[in-house]
Amino acid sequence: NVFSGPFRLASQAPGRLVLERNLGYWNADEVKPARVVVTASRGNVDAVLPRGLVGPGLPWIDTVGQTPKGATELSTLATGLLWFATRDSPLADLAARRYAAWVVTHLDLGGNPVSLVSPAVPGAATVNSHEPVQLRRAPGPLRLTVAWARADRGGARVVAALQRNADRLREFGITLTYRPQATVQDLLSSKADLVLLGWSPKVFDAYNLLDLFPCGSAFNVARWCDPSYDALMRRAVRTQDDEERWRIERRLVE
Repeated sequence: NVFSGPFRLASQAPGRLVLERNLGYWNADEVKPARVVVTASRGNVDAVLPRGLVGPGLPWIDTVGQTPKGATELSTLATGLLWFATRDSPLADLAARRYAAWVVTHLDLGGNPVSLVSPAVPGAATVNSHEPVQLRRAPGPLRLTVAWARADRGGARVVAALQRNADRLREFGITLTYRPQATVQDLLSSKADLVLLGWSPKVFDAYNLLDLFPCGSAFNVARWCDPSYDALMRRAVRTQDDEERWRIERRLVE
């Protein structure tokens, strides 16, 4: 993030950015390294940006805080993630998790579609998996707690939608109890079964959201880990052809 993330922009030149540790960041002492140099190249790449974002001077930096002439305004790229607890919870059982996920995707949550990647992200129609979940059985009644941060307006809207569906949830044998948290830190330490925690991509490609889930990601608050997922991510971020990358990202979602 140019302003509030762990690094801030120190200098830029055509095809080159220099980032340095943001001493105003909430966890600045843990930010490593102190300096990062980013260059644009089509060879020996460590990661790629979608077409139209790479160019002399890395131009999206120049347009921060203003609407560039000729730009197209996209829908909100934010995704409200519903994390499922996998320890000390009824959702530790895989069948229960699949059932709860299936129920949520069959609720009327208003205008916000239930999909992992925001429909506004290029390639989302390819990346989002629409494979039906095969349910072998419905588990016994599930009594689950839902937590979210009070300041999270998107999370509050999802909670309101879930509350409107209380009768429908009971038909499926699910009862929800709601636990709003004062801060995000309280949220991450809460003992809830379901946690609402949103994410706003800064790069218009699905792998920016999918980068939440590798084993070593600092954002992987669910601590889910699958080495085969990490291997596919390494391929995705080095694949410059959009269509090919989107197909890899679809495999990641599935």
